[in-house]
Amino acid sequence: MDSAGVSRGVRLVSRVSATDLQVRPLLPDVAHDGSQAVLIDVLRHFSETGVRVTVYCGTQPGLPEVFNIFSGVAVRPVLGFNSGTGGPYWTPPVSADRHGRPAD
Repeated sequence: MDSAGVSRGVRLVSRVSATDLQVRPLLPDVAHDGSQAVLIDVLRHFSETGVRVTVYCGTQPGLPEVFNIFSGVAVRPVLGFNSGTGGPYWTPPVSADRHGRPAD
């Protein structure tokens, strides 16, 4: 220990993990929109810094039960949400004029 009471040459290692819920499927090579692209960037950073992450997301035919999108980032497509590329709770737009009033 030095005069400040700090041990030199000793490296402290801590494990950090996180869990994320993603409504739509998370695919290895495709981002459906901007928010998913940001999530992929965050997951890539976590992987590079050693943070272990499990992402639970919507299902899609053909996806394995679990796969790694990056080292230490496991994706589990097990949530029973809509598996389409659109929003899981999509509602058709209302017909409205330019002032937002319903069309006759």
